[in-house]
Amino acid sequence: MNKQQLRQTLFDAREAWDKLLAAIGAARMTTPGVVGMWSVKDLVAHLTAWEKRPVAWLIAAQRGGKPTPAPWSSDLDEEQVNAWIYESNQSRSLEDVLAESRAVFEQVIQGIESLADEALSDPNRFKWLNGTALVDAMPGNTFEHYRDHAEMIRQWLNNKSS
Repeated sequence: MNKQQLRQTLFDAREAWDKLLAAIGAARMTTPGVVGMWSVKDLVAHLTAWEKRPVAWLIAAQRGGKPTPAPWSSDLDEEQVNAWIYESNQSRSLEDVLAESRAVFEQVIQGIESLADEALSDPNRFKWLNGTALVDAMPGNTFEHYRDHAEMIRQWLNNKSS
């Protein structure tokens, strides 16, 4: 995938995500039970927290350094990280969570636009990616992650209407 394809894929996935959120409406976004006890708001906060990782990678790529560490402890497994993200965002308003989500997505796009195709696609360019190209490291924390959780939300919506 080249830079243009990555940008387009991100825009398409985000557009679909935003349409889904609009269809849910703010009134239902704080209703628990979408995934376990998580609400749509919790899922948005979760996606945003993970999407901040590619932002850190893109900033590091621009500056020629290492990415800032994630705010959670490095000894946590994925389930524990997700619990940490959930707990860290519980007291935040829906409006704040949604605004941060939009801002972080824009940071991803700006970061991609600031780099040459070669910087995104060279698997040996950034040692901290351990032989993975930046373009290949991003999907799981961006557009693929949207798609995974969008499906969970659709299932929740279908169960609620049955």
